[in-house]
Amino acid sequence: MNPVTIMLNSFVLIPLAIIALSVRKISNSWLSPGAFFALIWFLFVSTSILFAPDFRPYPMGLWLIVMYTYAVAVGDVLSTRFIFRSGLHNTNKKPQSPQVKTLFYITALMVIVTCTGLIWVSIYGFSRFLIEQNVWNLVLLPNMYAAERYESELNLPIMMRTIISLTYPASIIGGFSSYYLSGWKKRLCFAPVIISIIYGALFAVRAGVLLSFILAFSGLAVAHVSSKKDANTWFLRTARTGTIGVVFLLSLFIGIQWLRMGMNDIFIIKELWMIAKAGILGPLPAFTHWFQSTDMSSLAMGMNTFAAPFDWIGLTVRKAGFYTDFTRIGSSHVNIYTIFRGIVQDFGLIGGSVFCLTFGMFGRFAFEALKSGYILWSVPLSAIYTFILFSPLISIFNTTSLIAAFIIFYLTIIFSFRRKNA
Repeated sequence: MNPVTIMLNSFVLIPLAIIALSVRKISNSWLSPGAFFALIWFLFVSTSILFAPDFRPYPMGLWLIVMYTYAVAVGDVLSTRFIFRSGLHNTNKKPQSPQVKTLFYITALMVIVTCTGLIWVSIYGFSRFLIEQNVWNLVLLPNMYAAERYESELNLPIMMRTIISLTYPASIIGGFSSYYLSGWKKRLCFAPVIISIIYGALFAVRAGVLLSFILAFSGLAVAHVSSKKDANTWFLRTARTGTIGVVFLLSLFIGIQWLRMGMNDIFIIKELWMIAKAGILGPLPAFTHWFQSTDMSSLAMGMNTFAAPFDWIGLTVRKAGFYTDFTRIGSSHVNIYTIFRGIVQDFGLIGGSVFCLTFGMFGRFAFEALKSGYILWSVPLSAIYTFILFSPLISIFNTTSLIAAFIIFYLTIIFSFRRKNA
């Protein structure tokens, strides 16, 4: 891509930065969903443009992202008027010692169950692939699991899938609980993330690992919002830690890709880096390429953005991998198109703006409600943070286990508070 095109594409960063800073100024917090959404997309777009210019994103798709980001920001700001009229007030209802203990015990129980699942997955793999139980063959399991998954032949027992999925609610409940704990209990609350990394290595999958990190952050973030303490200092400190986490995740991404390839080839860092770059930074240019040539003659009315709920009621069939069409990006092919492809296909250009406006309004209302002491709003706000952080890839509402995680989080909070009142 020539320097002029890179410069023209970089112009989209100016309105994204202005939107992020403006909403941050109005809300006085980066954790306000409008500001957080704009910040995440400023960082993702700038990283993609600056570090992957060879992927050649089209300007039209980039400016659509700016428009939708602006719609989220406007919804965030407009929501404040409704909030002031709704009479939200400080109920001072936040977790006390008995409730925190209950949350911790539930997290610890899930950690024990998911650790047991790790042993089961390993033994099941040895038996399924008829290999001897030793350390070397354990390292070979990721390639074997990945091969069966690609051929759509991997059908794990339902109880095993359920145990694996428990890492999601354990991550979010653990992140939430950790804010009120210290010492070894605080560290144990992040064990579900470590367990998800091991699961990711065993099955050679990356999305589950990323989601566990995101869910733990979301739980931690909503706990901080409910505490009403200074969010900006906490957010900057967390951002510094997050920078280290991004480097770790990138290294993990490359390592899992090597395991997926079976370690038969030499560990070629350049080749693995190109695969990682396409997987991480490819969705943005892939969306702009798709948008450049898409036909919006028919709308799916939510069946892409909310595929899992529509699958439950039988209106659509959710596919593995979701999008089956690939787009050539540089020397790679990508079938991940960010959250915006689903929004455009579901609601069209104008309807997509309305969706983003509504999302911003609901997000800000959830944020202010939680700040005012309505602890149950931790659940929708954590889902909003997770939705935003995962939006560079796809909608979180395409995954049944994620929706189940938020339901379990909701039931856990209700149980904890009723236990205190009993």
